[in-house]
Amino acid sequence: MENNNFVKISELDGKVFKVIKVFSPVYKMWDNTNRQMLKSETPKKGYRKMYLTKTDKGMMDVSERQIKDMLELYIRDGVSDINNREFKVKKFEGQNNIPIYYINFPSPEDIKQNEAKTEKASQPIIEDDEYDKPVDLSGIPF
Repeated sequence: MENNNFVKISELDGKVFKVIKVFSPVYKMWDNTNRQMLKSETPKKGYRKMYLTKTDKGMMDVSERQIKDMLELYIRDGVSDINNREFKVKKFEGQNNIPIYYINFPSPEDIKQNEAKTEKASQPIIEDDEYDKPVDLSGIPF
């Protein structure tokens, strides 16, 4: 069952979530005067680059820095993919008691499970009977 409700990262403090899909970036800025979020498809001064991210907990905005950190956690041989990966949110008190939310690995056990799933999924599935069928080479121009 899909959860398309919007969830704030602060609601996930201490919890694990799985990334399903990351969408193209949108630039956002809070307009305190009009009490609304301004959005732009292109970069503008004062706007922050945010990625709408579909997770198993719901849709959430993830900052450019957080996406970079998430990708860095799963980089292997120069390639990184965070789809179907699990992360844990942890809150720290920043300057002036402003909360800062970090996204980290859930646990070493989860990492091993994810890597095992990735290795298994990356292996091609070949049906045994495919080897026994003759191949027609007449349609291939040489």
